[in-house]
Amino acid sequence: MLDNLKENLQILRQLDFDDFSILSLMTEKCPNSVISRYLRVTPPAVSHRILKYEKVFGSDIFVKVSGKKELSEKGLEIFTKYKKLFCFLLNLPEDFVCTKVFEL
Repeated sequence: MLDNLKENLQILRQLDFDDFSILSLMTEKCPNSVISRYLRVTPPAVSHRILKYEKVFGSDIFVKVSGKKELSEKGLEIFTKYKKLFCFLLNLPEDFVCTKVFEL
């Protein structure tokens, strides 16, 4: 159990709130252009973050659908796991939804 905690903490140290927000918006199938507009970053910055997630979690957390990357089943499992941790750390309710914050 302690090894699992250490692994989770190592992964969490590589992520920030924008990372969590991007992953959350991806679960709601928001395109990169929409994500970038609401986070006030460029679309290439969102793509760069997606590459970062592939390094952190493995390349099998995304699938291509109609030329866009979406979270795979494994990606959704990982997101759900880390969403609980982020919500705990940021004192957010577990039913927190990014689209409510950005009023999409």
